[in-house]
Amino acid sequence: MAKNLKDSKVHTLKIQQTYWAKDTSEEDLLKLGAICLDKVEEQVDYYDTDGYDLAVKDTWLSKTEHKWRLIVDKSGPVKPSPPSKTSQDHLQNGNLKASRQVDNDLTRKKQQKALKNYQNSNKILADMDAVEKGLSTCYELENEIEIMQYLSKDLSPTEDINGAAMGDFLQVVRIQKYASFVFTKQVTYRLRDCYTITLTTDQKSSRKVAVVSLQVEIQNVTQGFQRLEQLANDLELQLQNM
Repeated sequence: MAKNLKDSKVHTLKIQQTYWAKDTSEEDLLKLGAICLDKVEEQVDYYDTDGYDLAVKDTWLSKTEHKWRLIVDKSGPVKPSPPSKTSQDHLQNGNLKASRQVDNDLTRKKQQKALKNYQNSNKILADMDAVEKGLSTCYELENEIEIMQYLSKDLSPTEDINGAAMGDFLQVVRIQKYASFVFTKQVTYRLRDCYTITLTTDQKSSRKVAVVSLQVEIQNVTQGFQRLEQLANDLELQLQNM
């Protein structure tokens, strides 16, 4: 009888909890000896004209795989103050080169701002209710036709773009890819040969999310959740309120 019990299959199940993680949670896991099991990456391509006309107008165009996305700042770019009398005198005295250098510096800053906003675009649109109610300063377009119609207003294509494919339209308005970045969408770790931790980013809040799972015997479910709680305390994870 004892032999039969020993040889019988032990019934187990997977328990898991979802937590808010810290920006340093991945580093903390590695310090504890966690091993990376899988990583899901995503490449995002960024587009603009040679003169960065979109960035200057606080408009950012990107493509992930085959999906286009346009982020528009409804507040518009900050209008520069009128030049002072001294500035006008400098220009009249031949300091046009310096002025052009300033313009180039501003353009580069706009480009850097565009990249930063692309990378944090989820944060810009964190409160989708505010976007729908018109309370947000930004809105998002994902339909290709709507994107082309919006860009046409500012870039004034010289050819008829009705019915044009996105690629053909971009050629007409001289928009091209100027940067590509690879982002980690999801990474999964194994810790102490029993915990599985999957780190992702919440799309609405841009906060880090950790899903921690553990395989336990049915009679040890309560103790299993206690172990999850202890690990969460060690990693300073905050349990999500579902």
